[in-house]
Amino acid sequence: MKADRKKITPEETERILDSIDGMQRAEMPAFFYTRLLAKLGDERGNTRWQLAVKPAFSIAVLSMLLILNIAAINMYYKNERGKSTDHPQDSLQGFAEEYSLNGSSYYTDKNDDHELLQPK
Repeated sequence: MKADRKKITPEETERILDSIDGMQRAEMPAFFYTRLLAKLGDERGNTRWQLAVKPAFSIAVLSMLLILNIAAINMYYKNERGKSTDHPQDSLQGFAEEYSLNGSSYYTDKNDDHELLQPK
């Protein structure tokens, strides 16, 4: 079921091709291409910052940052209240025990240390 096509005769083909010879090239206004590129550049530049400059987006981002800062400060103060500041020596002792900083060395004999501390 082909569509009904009209057969084009060679004379009609020649007439169509001859009509093309009389065509002129389309002319553009002066600096058309330059203005077109400038508009395309403006549109590309605006899409990067369009969302960021909208007030609703800016307010939402600033609010989220404020909430995160408040939460971080709150967690910091809760941790500070839980620690005891009455005995700073406890934290130093815990640090020394954690890293095995008990004052002895592999190069000294423990018995020698005790002999030096006892009076003769």
